[in-house]
Amino acid sequence: MLIIFCGIPGAGKSEIAYSAAKKLELQHKMPALVVGTDNIREMIPADTEKFNPIHEPFIRNTMKELIKLALKAGYVAICDDTNYYTTMRRDLIRIAQKLRVPYKIVFIQCSTEIALKRNKQRGEPIPPEVISDISRKFDIPGKYRWDRPNLIIDSGSTDPGKAGTLIASAFVELFKREKGEKVCEIKKRKLRPKITRAEKIDVMTRRVMSELMKKYKSKELGQKLSKLRREIIQTALSKTMKIEQAKTLFVGKAKKLLKEHHKVF
Repeated sequence: MLIIFCGIPGAGKSEIAYSAAKKLELQHKMPALVVGTDNIREMIPADTEKFNPIHEPFIRNTMKELIKLALKAGYVAICDDTNYYTTMRRDLIRIAQKLRVPYKIVFIQCSTEIALKRNKQRGEPIPPEVISDISRKFDIPGKYRWDRPNLIIDSGSTDPGKAGTLIASAFVELFKREKGEKVCEIKKRKLRPKITRAEKIDVMTRRVMSELMKKYKSKELGQKLSKLRREIIQTALSKTMKIEQAKTLFVGKAKKLLKEHHKVF
Protein backbone atom coordinates (compact mmCIF):
# COMPACT_ATOMS: atom_id res chain seq x y z
CA MET A 1 0.00 0.00 0.00
CA LEU A 2 1.09 3.56 -0.69
CA ILE A 3 0.00 6.20 1.84
CA ILE A 4 0.37 9.70 0.41
CA PHE A 5 0.57 12.53 2.92
CA CYS A 6 -0.04 16.14 1.90
CA GLY A 7 0.20 19.30 3.96
CA ILE A 8 2.23 22.46 4.35
CA PRO A 9 5.75 22.40 5.87
CA GLY A 10 5.58 22.45 9.66
CA ALA A 11 2.23 20.63 9.75
CA GLY A 12 3.79 17.69 11.61
CA LYS A 13 3.63 15.16 8.75
CA SER A 14 6.88 13.37 9.58
CA GLU A 15 6.01 12.82 13.26
CA ILE A 16 2.64 11.40 12.29
CA ALA A 17 4.14 9.29 9.49
CA TYR A 18 6.73 7.71 11.77
CA SER A 19 4.08 7.05 14.40
CA ALA A 20 1.82 5.36 11.81
CA ALA A 21 4.73 3.27 10.47
CA LYS A 22 5.57 1.99 13.96
CA LYS A 23 1.94 1.10 14.66
CA LEU A 24 1.62 -0.76 11.35
CA GLU A 25 4.72 -2.85 11.95
CA LEU A 26 4.59 -3.46 15.71
CA GLN A 27 0.84 -3.90 16.14
CA HIS A 28 -0.31 -5.13 12.73
CA LYS A 29 2.85 -6.93 11.51
CA MET A 30 2.91 -4.84 8.33
CA PRO A 31 6.44 -3.55 7.57
CA ALA A 32 6.28 0.15 6.76
CA LEU A 33 8.81 2.59 5.33
CA VAL A 34 8.65 6.41 5.57
CA VAL A 35 10.00 8.09 2.44
CA GLY A 36 10.17 11.80 1.60
CA THR A 37 12.39 14.33 -0.10
CA ASP A 38 13.74 15.46 3.28
CA ASN A 39 15.26 11.99 3.76
CA ILE A 40 17.08 12.31 0.42
CA ARG A 41 18.00 15.96 0.92
CA GLU A 42 19.85 15.08 4.15
CA MET A 43 22.21 12.95 2.05
CA ILE A 44 23.43 16.16 0.39
CA PRO A 45 25.14 17.95 3.32
CA ALA A 46 25.41 21.29 1.53
CA ASP A 47 21.61 21.37 1.15
CA THR A 48 21.18 21.31 4.93
CA GLU A 49 23.13 24.57 5.07
CA LYS A 50 21.58 26.28 2.05
CA PHE A 51 18.67 25.12 -0.11
CA ASN A 52 19.75 24.49 -3.71
CA PRO A 53 16.89 24.12 -6.24
CA ILE A 54 19.27 22.54 -8.77
CA HIS A 55 19.18 19.30 -6.77
CA GLU A 56 15.38 19.12 -6.50
CA PRO A 57 14.58 17.13 -9.70
CA PHE A 58 17.13 14.48 -8.68
CA ILE A 59 15.85 14.41 -5.10
CA ARG A 60 12.21 14.02 -6.19
CA ASN A 61 13.06 11.25 -8.69
CA THR A 62 15.15 9.41 -6.09
CA MET A 63 12.21 9.52 -3.66
CA LYS A 64 9.93 7.99 -6.31
CA GLU A 65 12.43 5.20 -7.00
CA LEU A 66 12.64 4.40 -3.27
CA ILE A 67 8.84 4.24 -3.10
CA LYS A 68 8.80 1.80 -6.04
CA LEU A 69 11.45 -0.41 -4.39
CA ALA A 70 9.55 -0.39 -1.09
CA LEU A 71 6.23 -1.31 -2.71
CA LYS A 72 7.83 -4.08 -4.79
CA ALA A 73 9.41 -5.50 -1.61
CA GLY A 74 6.01 -5.62 0.10
CA TYR A 75 6.40 -2.63 2.40
CA VAL A 76 3.71 -0.11 3.17
CA ALA A 77 5.32 3.07 1.78
CA ILE A 78 4.38 6.30 3.54
CA CYS A 79 5.33 9.45 1.64
CA ASP A 80 5.51 12.30 4.18
CA ASP A 81 6.28 14.98 1.59
CA THR A 82 4.25 18.21 1.28
CA ASN A 83 2.79 17.05 -2.08
CA TYR A 84 1.11 20.44 -2.29
CA TYR A 85 0.25 20.30 -5.99
CA THR A 86 -2.39 17.95 -7.40
CA THR A 87 0.15 16.88 -10.05
CA MET A 88 2.59 15.76 -7.33
CA ARG A 89 -0.04 13.48 -5.80
CA ARG A 90 -1.05 12.24 -9.26
CA ASP A 91 2.54 11.16 -10.03
CA LEU A 92 2.66 9.10 -6.83
CA ILE A 93 -0.77 7.59 -7.48
CA ARG A 94 0.40 6.40 -10.89
CA ILE A 95 3.29 4.55 -9.26
CA ALA A 96 0.75 2.63 -7.17
CA GLN A 97 -1.38 1.96 -10.24
CA LYS A 98 1.49 0.55 -12.28
CA LEU A 99 2.44 -1.76 -9.42
CA ARG A 100 -1.24 -2.63 -8.84
CA VAL A 101 -1.24 -1.73 -5.14
CA PRO A 102 -3.87 0.36 -3.32
CA TYR A 103 -3.17 3.96 -2.35
CA LYS A 104 -4.61 6.22 0.33
CA ILE A 105 -4.37 10.00 0.75
CA VAL A 106 -4.02 11.65 4.15
CA PHE A 107 -4.48 15.42 4.34
CA ILE A 108 -2.58 16.78 7.35
CA GLN A 109 -4.41 20.01 7.95
CA CYS A 110 -2.66 22.87 9.73
CA SER A 111 -2.95 26.66 9.73
CA THR A 112 -0.03 28.69 8.45
CA GLU A 113 0.26 30.41 11.84
CA ILE A 114 0.71 27.12 13.71
CA ALA A 115 3.20 25.84 11.12
CA LEU A 116 5.28 29.03 11.39
CA LYS A 117 5.19 28.86 15.20
CA ARG A 118 6.39 25.24 15.21
CA ASN A 119 9.11 26.07 12.71
CA LYS A 120 10.32 28.93 14.91
CA GLN A 121 10.39 26.67 17.98
CA ARG A 122 12.61 24.27 16.02
CA GLY A 123 15.07 27.02 15.11
CA GLU A 124 13.49 27.76 11.72
CA PRO A 125 15.00 24.88 9.69
CA ILE A 126 12.60 25.92 6.92
CA PRO A 127 12.66 29.56 5.76
CA PRO A 128 9.34 31.14 6.94
CA GLU A 129 8.74 32.55 3.46
CA VAL A 130 8.82 29.00 2.03
CA ILE A 131 6.05 27.90 4.41
CA SER A 132 3.95 30.95 3.54
CA ASP A 133 4.55 30.48 -0.19
CA ILE A 134 3.58 26.78 -0.18
CA SER A 135 0.52 27.61 1.92
CA ARG A 136 -0.61 30.08 -0.77
CA LYS A 137 0.00 27.61 -3.59
CA PHE A 138 -1.44 24.54 -1.85
CA ASP A 139 -3.96 22.54 -3.90
CA ILE A 140 -6.44 21.22 -1.36
CA PRO A 141 -7.14 17.55 -2.18
CA GLY A 142 -10.64 16.56 -3.27
CA LYS A 143 -11.22 18.36 -6.53
CA TYR A 144 -11.02 15.05 -8.41
CA ARG A 145 -12.45 11.72 -7.34
CA TRP A 146 -9.03 10.03 -7.40
CA ASP A 147 -7.57 12.84 -5.27
CA ARG A 148 -10.12 12.75 -2.46
CA PRO A 149 -8.44 12.33 0.95
CA ASN A 150 -9.28 9.14 2.83
CA LEU A 151 -8.44 10.88 6.09
CA ILE A 152 -8.22 14.53 7.15
CA ILE A 153 -6.25 15.10 10.34
CA ASP A 154 -6.05 18.45 12.09
CA SER A 155 -2.50 18.37 13.43
CA GLY A 156 -3.14 21.54 15.43
CA SER A 157 -5.48 19.67 17.77
CA THR A 158 -4.42 16.03 17.34
CA ASP A 159 -1.47 14.37 19.10
CA PRO A 160 0.96 12.77 16.57
CA GLY A 161 0.77 9.43 18.39
CA LYS A 162 -3.01 9.36 18.27
CA ALA A 163 -2.94 10.45 14.62
CA GLY A 164 -0.57 7.59 13.79
CA THR A 165 -2.84 5.09 15.53
CA LEU A 166 -5.84 6.46 13.64
CA ILE A 167 -4.10 6.05 10.28
CA ALA A 168 -2.87 2.53 11.03
CA SER A 169 -6.28 1.38 12.29
CA ALA A 170 -8.17 2.97 9.40
CA PHE A 171 -6.01 1.53 6.63
CA VAL A 172 -5.00 -1.93 7.87
CA GLU A 173 -8.39 -3.51 7.14
CA LEU A 174 -8.70 -1.66 3.85
CA PHE A 175 -5.29 -2.97 2.85
CA LYS A 176 -6.23 -6.57 3.61
CA ARG A 177 -9.48 -6.22 1.70
CA GLU A 178 -7.95 -4.49 -1.32
CA LYS A 179 -4.73 -6.45 -1.60
CA GLY A 180 -4.55 -8.08 -4.97
CA GLU A 181 -7.65 -6.31 -6.25
CA LYS A 182 -7.55 -4.06 -9.30
CA VAL A 183 -6.78 -0.47 -8.32
CA CYS A 184 -9.07 2.21 -9.74
CA GLU A 185 -7.10 4.11 -12.38
CA ILE A 186 -7.01 7.78 -13.23
CA LYS A 187 -8.66 8.08 -16.62
CA LYS A 188 -6.25 9.31 -19.28
CA ARG A 189 -9.03 10.74 -21.39
CA LYS A 190 -10.67 13.93 -20.20
CA LEU A 191 -13.87 13.34 -18.24
CA ARG A 192 -16.46 15.48 -16.56
CA PRO A 193 -16.02 14.39 -12.96
CA LYS A 194 -18.77 14.84 -10.43
CA ILE A 195 -18.37 18.21 -8.72
CA THR A 196 -17.18 17.58 -5.17
CA ARG A 197 -18.03 19.56 -2.05
CA ALA A 198 -14.43 20.84 -1.94
CA GLU A 199 -14.76 22.15 -5.48
CA LYS A 200 -18.11 23.81 -4.72
CA ILE A 201 -16.65 25.55 -1.67
CA ASP A 202 -13.61 26.61 -3.70
CA VAL A 203 -15.81 28.16 -6.42
CA MET A 204 -18.10 29.85 -3.89
CA THR A 205 -15.22 31.48 -1.97
CA ARG A 206 -13.60 32.66 -5.19
CA ARG A 207 -16.84 34.38 -6.24
CA VAL A 208 -17.26 36.06 -2.87
CA MET A 209 -13.67 37.27 -2.94
CA SER A 210 -14.05 38.50 -6.54
CA GLU A 211 -17.08 40.60 -5.60
CA LEU A 212 -15.27 42.12 -2.63
CA MET A 213 -12.17 42.95 -4.67
CA LYS A 214 -14.27 44.82 -7.24
CA LYS A 215 -15.18 47.28 -4.51
CA TYR A 216 -11.89 47.32 -2.60
CA LYS A 217 -8.95 47.24 -5.02
CA SER A 218 -5.93 46.66 -2.83
CA LYS A 219 -3.06 44.20 -3.34
CA GLU A 220 -2.49 43.87 0.41
CA LEU A 221 -6.18 43.25 1.04
CA GLY A 222 -6.24 40.69 -1.77
CA GLN A 223 -3.41 38.75 -0.12
CA LYS A 224 -5.20 38.78 3.22
CA LEU A 225 -8.47 37.62 1.66
CA SER A 226 -6.67 34.84 -0.24
CA LYS A 227 -5.16 33.60 3.01
CA LEU A 228 -8.56 33.79 4.74
CA ARG A 229 -10.19 31.94 1.83
CA ARG A 230 -7.78 29.00 2.13
CA GLU A 231 -8.33 28.81 5.87
CA ILE A 232 -12.12 28.82 5.41
CA ILE A 233 -11.89 26.00 2.85
CA GLN A 234 -9.78 23.88 5.21
CA THR A 235 -12.14 24.56 8.12
CA ALA A 236 -15.24 23.79 6.02
CA LEU A 237 -13.79 20.48 4.80
CA SER A 238 -12.54 19.31 8.20
CA LYS A 239 -15.86 20.14 9.88
CA THR A 240 -17.96 18.89 6.94
CA MET A 241 -19.78 22.21 6.76
CA LYS A 242 -22.52 22.85 4.21
CA ILE A 243 -21.84 25.31 1.38
CA GLU A 244 -24.10 27.99 2.89
CA GLN A 245 -22.47 27.59 6.31
CA ALA A 246 -19.03 28.02 4.75
CA LYS A 247 -20.25 31.06 2.82
CA THR A 248 -21.68 32.67 5.97
CA LEU A 249 -18.42 32.05 7.82
CA PHE A 250 -16.30 33.46 4.97
CA VAL A 251 -18.47 36.55 4.44
CA GLY A 252 -18.52 37.29 8.18
CA LYS A 253 -14.76 37.04 8.59
CA ALA A 254 -14.16 38.92 5.33
CA LYS A 255 -16.33 41.84 6.50
CA LYS A 256 -14.37 41.96 9.76
CA LEU A 257 -11.14 41.99 7.77
CA LEU A 258 -12.44 44.81 5.56
CA LYS A 259 -13.31 46.94 8.60
CA GLU A 260 -9.81 46.45 10.04
CA HIS A 261 -8.25 47.27 6.67
CA HIS A 262 -10.39 50.42 6.34
CA LYS A 263 -9.28 51.63 9.79
CA VAL A 264 -5.62 51.26 8.82
CA PHE A 265 -6.06 53.12 5.54
